[in-house]
Amino acid sequence: MKISSSTKKLLILTAACVLAALLSVSSVLADGPGGYTWTAGDELRLDGSTTVYPIVAAALGVTGTGGTSTSGPFQSDGHAGLQAQVEQGGSGVGRYDANASTVDLGDASSFTAANQATYAALTATKIARDGICIVVNSDVTGLTNITPDQVLAIYDAYYATSPSGWNGGVTGASNPTTVVPNTTANGAPGIKDLAGNIVQPITNWDQIIPNFNEPIVPIGRIIGSGTRDALSNFTNMDETNAEPATIYYDNTTREDSNGELAAAVTDTPYSIGYVGIGYADQITGATVLTVNGIKATPQNVSTIVTPSTPQYPFSRYLYLLQNLSSTDSQVVANRANATAFIQYMLSPAGQNIVTEQDFVRLQPLEDINGDGTISVQDLSLLGLMWNHSTTAGNLTNPAADINGDGIVSVQDLSLLGLWWNITYGVYATGVSPSSNPTPNYLSISSIGANTTAGSSLAINGAGFTGATAVSFGATFATSIAATSFTISSDALITAVVPSGISGAVSIFVTAPGGTATSSSSFSY
Repeated sequence: MKISSSTKKLLILTAACVLAALLSVSSVLADGPGGYTWTAGDELRLDGSTTVYPIVAAALGVTGTGGTSTSGPFQSDGHAGLQAQVEQGGSGVGRYDANASTVDLGDASSFTAANQATYAALTATKIARDGICIVVNSDVTGLTNITPDQVLAIYDAYYATSPSGWNGGVTGASNPTTVVPNTTANGAPGIKDLAGNIVQPITNWDQIIPNFNEPIVPIGRIIGSGTRDALSNFTNMDETNAEPATIYYDNTTREDSNGELAAAVTDTPYSIGYVGIGYADQITGATVLTVNGIKATPQNVSTIVTPSTPQYPFSRYLYLLQNLSSTDSQVVANRANATAFIQYMLSPAGQNIVTEQDFVRLQPLEDINGDGTISVQDLSLLGLMWNHSTTAGNLTNPAADINGDGIVSVQDLSLLGLWWNITYGVYATGVSPSSNPTPNYLSISSIGANTTAGSSLAINGAGFTGATAVSFGATFATSIAATSFTISSDALITAVVPSGISGAVSIFVTAPGGTATSSSSFSY
């Protein structure tokens, strides 16, 4: 079930009514309790991020701005009749309530190193990727791109000097009465980027767009918002005192949710804001900017330059948080359901829901468990995605020696990544997802006995469909192409052995999955 455009608009229009009373209390601090009344008989309770909400709500059959359901894709996947309740409130609420054992799972769009230190009891599982989109009102013309430093200079343009310890414009609390441009000349700390360089405040669009003399109206999120936390990490934006005086929408508060911010940017001339990629299509009266010339598309958000660096600069993970050490009786009673739901969200069915909600599914070649490396442990986690799939079946165990080299390693993860991409079209490969996929990893399992030049040699393995080359040699770089070859099936190639090689050689097959090397060599 996809949360429709009209439903998202309903979220935009009604989120203030549902959340304002809670957030005016809980948002004074970075994190706080949601304060929801949970329904008797709940077998799975979730609250937290407004970004993650559409994903988990769709998976559990919850509609509107929150509530209960006993009928959703997860319930249909072996959990018939399970009563789930899903609420919103912001990532700070999700972190706090999961830690306090008020809910079975918290959801968050940010789980920083500081969060990890504060909530050491929480286990964070990545279930999706998201790109934070920078959006400007349609009145801002002539601008298509922005840099992280420009975002920083806009959102930290002013510094509140009174009252001390401004809490960020929470409804009903003291708002700043004295603000100055955030420069050291004004006694303010000044703006520094992630490298420590001084950045000058940007308060007028003509500082970015030549001859466009209009004041910038920045619209942001409340403290405790995971989207705000993540953007702060990407840009070094200050979380506490340095904020633009114009950040208030209708002179009241920052926006409580992605939906409210989307509406605010649409309605406010010369404004700028930021939302998750799943909400960008709801901003009809605004422009989504590229960042450093890169557009926030699923492919750019999921493409990894290094294990810790995505191609799109403002790419982040979305999390489910579980307190596995809690002794609370209801959390303990619901723990198996919570764990099963996490596994479901990592399955192909769960990842399809991520895509349906306009967010970005996980890719195999990334640090899924968050230990800073891409390793076989990530392959094991990805095994949940494959083994739990009710549509694909248990055709193979990813946490296995896929390439036949005798060990389970990151090379097997790489091969599985190629299979995942081909099967599900993760990288917009043009290959349609299959309802009953066959693994298409590339490997050579055995070779025949005919090893004289001019003879036909049987090569057994997997992933041979679409093979473009077969060669023989001590190394791939020095190998000689087969005289000819025939692809008999995905698992069999017959090649004519070339002349001109002596000694021990290996066989190399190049196909859509890469280049496979035979695990054993033979001599002419």
